[in-house]
Amino acid sequence: MFDPRLVATGTLLAAVVVLILVGRRVLGRLDLTPEQRQRTHNVMRYGVLVLLVASLITVWADVVSEAALVASGFA
Repeated sequence: MFDPRLVATGTLLAAVVVLILVGRRVLGRLDLTPEQRQRTHNVMRYGVLVLLVASLITVWADVVSEAALVASGFA
């Protein structure tokens, strides 16, 4: 019943939380205008999101592949 993909997923989510917290702390220390701060915050958020999605797709690639095969059968 032990699935290493679940451990990898949990580790990825924990890493993302730590990355977000560190990013917020670093962003708070920078001397930026409110517009620059918002833009930097958005870039960091979307960058972390893309990294998370790419990592999860890599971890769950075989399941995603099987699901795509089943979905294409219905199409």
